[in-house]
Amino acid sequence: DCAARDMFAKWQEEHSERRDELVKVLGIDLNWRMNECSDGQRKKIRIMIKLLKPFKVCIIDEFAADLDILSRSHFFAYLSKECEQRGASVVYATHIFDQADAWATHICFMRLDRALTPMLPLQSYLPYQEVVARSGHNRAMCPMYVLVMEELQRQYRASGIFVEDFDNNNDNNNSSDNNNNNNN
Repeated sequence: DCAARDMFAKWQEEHSERRDELVKVLGIDLNWRMNECSDGQRKKIRIMIKLLKPFKVCIIDEFAADLDILSRSHFFAYLSKECEQRGASVVYATHIFDQADAWATHICFMRLDRALTPMLPLQSYLPYQEVVARSGHNRAMCPMYVLVMEELQRQYRASGIFVEDFDNNNDNNNSSDNNNNNNN
């Protein structure tokens, strides 16, 4: 059991300005005791410690998934600032797409065979631009989610794993049609 301020104390001392910024960004109380923290609070402390030293490349695999949406928003704004001001890069692997449209600059997909597609600038990636341009009933409230969903659907269709698309509305309509046909 120790307080957040005592973890990696030398690093925190060497990078106190950066630590103080991360404390504000993530909403950390340095007096939090690790044995009394929630999972989300422990995650914030781990993020702070891992980012104490300035980075050129930061690889994050679902690391921010346990953060609440406000903390995640502040965290991504911080990462964006790091990229802009210091020329750093962040590679973020995720299945949580809220706010990704606001800070992502490039995209690549892991295919079903686990190979990566080429990394492409998001603002010139035609499928993303098509999703963003949709309006009315087809408007995407979270374009990144829609883009990834449609990419997965393309990959699964091409693989033969899913022969048909699963659609609750069509399944329900087909079920009632089948019931009507059985009654005739």
